[in-house]
Amino acid sequence: MKRLLQMTVQGLRLHVKRAVFMLVLAACLSWAASAIAQNTNTNASTNAVPSGSFDILRAGERLLVILTDIPMGPLNYDQNISEDGYITLHLDKRFLAAGKTRSQLQKEITDAYKPNFYVRITVTVKQEERFFYVSGQVRAPNRYMYSGEMTVLKAIATSGGFGQFPRRTQVQVTRAKDGRVEIVDCKKAEKSTKLDLPIYPGDKVYVPDSPLGLD
Repeated sequence: MKRLLQMTVQGLRLHVKRAVFMLVLAACLSWAASAIAQNTNTNASTNAVPSGSFDILRAGERLLVILTDIPMGPLNYDQNISEDGYITLHLDKRFLAAGKTRSQLQKEITDAYKPNFYVRITVTVKQEERFFYVSGQVRAPNRYMYSGEMTVLKAIATSGGFGQFPRRTQVQVTRAKDGRVEIVDCKKAEKSTKLDLPIYPGDKVYVPDSPLGLD
């Protein structure tokens, strides 16, 4: 009888140890999965470019790419980003520039040449000064420096606001990229930010006249 009790107690202890082991193992696996997911999300958020970032390079934009610290001396490449988004540099290497920031493009170019071709290389990407244009029934029609995220209403405000007889419901936005014209109803855009279209470098905002001052 005593022997049977001892065997029963030992069996219970073994089951308890196994249960504890499984609980600890499950906790460790859960922690590891959580850590991996958090690290993945952190990397994704670090590398991702905000869709509305004004620093994003776009097709048609002019760039100056300078390659220095290489044996043949500095090399300068002054060119527009092609319609398909590429630029061509030293050794006929093509790089996708559109949709990236300057820092991302600089790193990609550096990684392409170093260490495959050169031990050292310094890459500098410069953008041409960027502007947007506002004309028509505004107080100060002009060309303005593009220095941050911009919308139709912000562009009009930058030009001093609407003029005396604006047709607010038919504001025209001409896209620099493809010449496409979009119509913005600024009265509705004032109530809903979704209707306040973004403005990009080179875009033109035109506020037409309102017949007899009616709109």
